[in-house]
Amino acid sequence: MKFKNYNSKDYETVCDFLIELNRAKNLGARKAYVLSDMTFYEKLGFKKDKHFTFLWKK
Repeated sequence: MKFKNYNSKDYETVCDFLIELNRAKNLGARKAYVLSDMTFYEKLGFKKDKHFTFLWKK
């Protein structure tokens, strides 16, 4: 993923999110849900849920 359009605060936020996502995976999580309508999550591999337009899952 390229971060050329992000400022340093956005980069840190993305890194923190990915760290927590990996932590959940290491603890046994098999699914992750994000309550947001930002297409940013699609770039991370999430797919829109068919019932909720703001719910992304991976």
